[in-house]
Amino acid sequence: MQPLRFILLPFICALMQACQPATSNKEKPEISFNRDIRPILTEHCTGCHGGVSKQAGVSFVYQKEAYGRGHSGRLTIKPGDPDGSELIARIETQDENLRMPYNAPPLAKEKIAKLRQWIREGAKWETHWAFKTPQKPPLPLAVAKHLNPIDQFVQQGLKSNAFSISPRADKYRQLRRLSLDLTGLPPSLDEIRQFIHDNSDDPYEKQVDRLLASEQFGERWAAMWLDLARYADSQGYTRDEYRASWPYRDWVIKAFNQNMPYNDFITKQLAGDLLDDKSVDDLIATSFHRQTPINSEGGTDDEEFRVIAVMDRVATSWRAINGITMECVQCHSHPYDPIEHDEYYKSYAFFNTSLDADYRSDAPHLMLPKETQLRQTAFELQMKMQTIRDTTINTTHQLSKQTDDWLKLAIVSASHDQKTALEDLIAKTEQQIKNLDQQKQKPRLNHAKYALKRYQQTLQSLLENQYKPEKLHIKNDELHHTDDFAQKTQISLDSEKVPPDPVIAAITAIKLTALPVNAQKAIHTPEFAVSIDDIEIYKHHANGTLEKLQIKDYFTLHGEALDEQLKRLAKNANIDAAGGLFSHRLFAPLSTVAVLHTPLRLKPDDNLKIVLKQYQLRNLNEGMPSELQRFKVEITADEIWHHYADSAERTNLIAEYQTLSQKLADISSIALPVMLEQDPYNQRGTALFSRGNFLAKQGPLLKPHTPALLPPMPVQSKANRLTLAKWFFRDDQPLTARVAVNHFWQQLFGRGLVDTIGDFGSAGELPSHPKLLDWLAVTFQQDYQWDIKKLLKLMVMSETYRQTSASHAEQANLDPQNRLLSRANTRRLSAEMVRDQALFVSGLLTQKLAGEPVMPPQPQGIWGRKGRIIRDWQEAQGENRYRRAIYTFIKRAYIYPSFLTFDMETREISHGKRIQTNTPLQALVTLNDPVYVEASEALGKLIAQDYVSSNQLDEALKNAFLRVTSQPPTSQALTQLKQTFANIQSESDQQTAFNQISALLLNLDAALTR
Repeated sequence: MQPLRFILLPFICALMQACQPATSNKEKPEISFNRDIRPILTEHCTGCHGGVSKQAGVSFVYQKEAYGRGHSGRLTIKPGDPDGSELIARIETQDENLRMPYNAPPLAKEKIAKLRQWIREGAKWETHWAFKTPQKPPLPLAVAKHLNPIDQFVQQGLKSNAFSISPRADKYRQLRRLSLDLTGLPPSLDEIRQFIHDNSDDPYEKQVDRLLASEQFGERWAAMWLDLARYADSQGYTRDEYRASWPYRDWVIKAFNQNMPYNDFITKQLAGDLLDDKSVDDLIATSFHRQTPINSEGGTDDEEFRVIAVMDRVATSWRAINGITMECVQCHSHPYDPIEHDEYYKSYAFFNTSLDADYRSDAPHLMLPKETQLRQTAFELQMKMQTIRDTTINTTHQLSKQTDDWLKLAIVSASHDQKTALEDLIAKTEQQIKNLDQQKQKPRLNHAKYALKRYQQTLQSLLENQYKPEKLHIKNDELHHTDDFAQKTQISLDSEKVPPDPVIAAITAIKLTALPVNAQKAIHTPEFAVSIDDIEIYKHHANGTLEKLQIKDYFTLHGEALDEQLKRLAKNANIDAAGGLFSHRLFAPLSTVAVLHTPLRLKPDDNLKIVLKQYQLRNLNEGMPSELQRFKVEITADEIWHHYADSAERTNLIAEYQTLSQKLADISSIALPVMLEQDPYNQRGTALFSRGNFLAKQGPLLKPHTPALLPPMPVQSKANRLTLAKWFFRDDQPLTARVAVNHFWQQLFGRGLVDTIGDFGSAGELPSHPKLLDWLAVTFQQDYQWDIKKLLKLMVMSETYRQTSASHAEQANLDPQNRLLSRANTRRLSAEMVRDQALFVSGLLTQKLAGEPVMPPQPQGIWGRKGRIIRDWQEAQGENRYRRAIYTFIKRAYIYPSFLTFDMETREISHGKRIQTNTPLQALVTLNDPVYVEASEALGKLIAQDYVSSNQLDEALKNAFLRVTSQPPTSQALTQLKQTFANIQSESDQQTAFNQISALLLNLDAALTR
């Protein structure tokens, strides 16, 4: 007989439960604004009452506005009083003309109830969770102290939902998953067998450490980053010409293999060129933001596509690093988050002063030798040349400031002479044709002959029409002609005559300046290009004769012109041709100082005549002509210009530049596009684009800054890309670590803790495990010091990662998206992994690290438009035919077909997540694409070798199945393989049968998933 206390205990417990207050199970939990209310407002309200539009004076983006009064005069939200809130009145009214949401179905009763409860409880407003600095939550030790911290948080969530974690996957599946996730390749037969028979205490951790240390680790994780970096081997748009981007791809692989801390990894890509002690690798890293497309098609506006590239850099930086959809603020304030319209352009200002400008040449470049041992030498040569360049322009500006007596010389008449220009061009072109080699320089020769014919035809037309030079307008003693005139012409400017008592006795230097027509507007909306191909200055004697003045040197005050000037001087080119009066776009005065060979003394009634040859010889604007509209002339008697032009310093700088330039030219190099800043003397300004229109700007110039909703930037004299990069890694920055952790989590688990990878804002999804996300973010930032491999090891060592993907029907029904992580997610391999696995298991894969892009087999005729540098797909042979997928040539207009079929992005813009699909085309690829046909044949030979060595068909088929799927076949699968083999062999030879079995294995679901 049981003791009475054990008999009564169940009844006592039941009685105690029955005595609890009846309302305890019915109490409504307190409403959370972020969890319950913000999603309702975002989905139904902020489209009309947010950053884009504040209909009826109501907005739900900012607390102050949401609690204010709209046009109705009533408080939109009155804390504590739902019935006194216009919001509740509008969503509950039966009048369809007044009910909100307008022209939409009524709000669900459950949502109305939540809004009512929230207001009744005081309408407590909360900052969006992602914009609050993460705090490291305590581990839920009550779950199990011995567990991996990740498992503690996950199992706490499972327990609260009456779920449990699934058991571990078998060792075969664990190793396959781990190997593919960390290196992008399946395990080899030897690796499988060693792991299966390893009975030590930590066989799995040994595999983790081995794979993290593998060179293939960098190749696998670079594939993730190159999607975010929109990496490609071509420039994009219609022409889509070749771009030598591959050293950047190799830098990413190397960075992951060397376990570069994440903060350095990002900083070098955003601003490696601005680091004090930058290295060649730091400059290579900046090609991250030179992956933006450029449009080199004739007739396009370079400024328009430069602006598009800058906007892309803004969007990519904020999405990839902070998960903010900053591109939503180009035309108006953010629809859902408290980011104002002008704050977008303050972010834009960080990137608006880069040196690139949609040039056809894709400049600026880092000249990078293909032979890696020469890279440091070439880098040092270029840094020395850069130092000379900086010294030259700094000195020129200092001299210009020190010259106190610049005297403006009035221009009294101006004209342009197209006839004389054409006669000059004809003579020069005829001489060029004589000098060109008819065999070696045939394209240039044909172009010169075509140009000569056009010049002659135009000149003939002018002569037939009795052409005379045309007058140009003068205003305020300057050339000021805004009407159209001939594209190829000579512009003649006549100065005022010298009075009997001249102010300047002897002229030493003449400053020639091209001015914007509207200087205030040009600083942010640059005017069209100026390009003067040659300059001649004459002394016009009182008797009418002209004496050409000898120019000792030209000193340009513009960085873009200086680059060309130094290159020409380095080649001993004509000094007149190095005048330095050209600019891709005119956003500030463009000046060059002509230093006279000997001081010029003008007699009374003498004056100066300046001839500017505007021949359009530079292709600055994709075939669109340059225009000189406003011009002034200044003179000085200051001797400092003469002294500097004659100085050993100037002579030595040019000589050194010539030597360095020749040494660099002797090294065979590629031109890698990199980020560089404009000179501080010649920088674009940034103003707000009215409704996103780059031609309609308004308001004052904006300085670089970050949005006010995030921690402020430190106060300093100059904010630039480096400032921004460092700001991203402030201790109180709320997003950087969270977003980084989420990127890596998604790659391993198939779904981010925040599923909207690039949107952590109000319109994005809430995190499935917010405490886990914050714990990982703070740990990654503070404890791990941005150590990527350490973070990945923590993730893959968790039971959450190692569990089986088999699901129970109940779990699948209650949690179809597996947000609770009660099982592993079955995922198809990425486009790169599908191809790499086929080559790896067949023994074809070339595991050579880094190098130029390769062109493996693809169907004929894919490239609809031929390239200029690389004309067409040149099918690789030898080891390059079987290199890993990450080295495949990426042409944006014509992506490698099998990659596109398996959901790879086209790389025009940044992507943080690929959308997986299942289509019949994928089976057609793996059955018929040349790569997979060759892999099947090679794998078939391996199976045949196994069969010959063992003389056992079962053993050969088992090894083949294990090789491809990383797990042994079931007895049923083995029987089916043997029967299929027998059926094929009955109609063909043995090798064909093995080849067909290989194709079958490569197309199994177990082979295409992890």
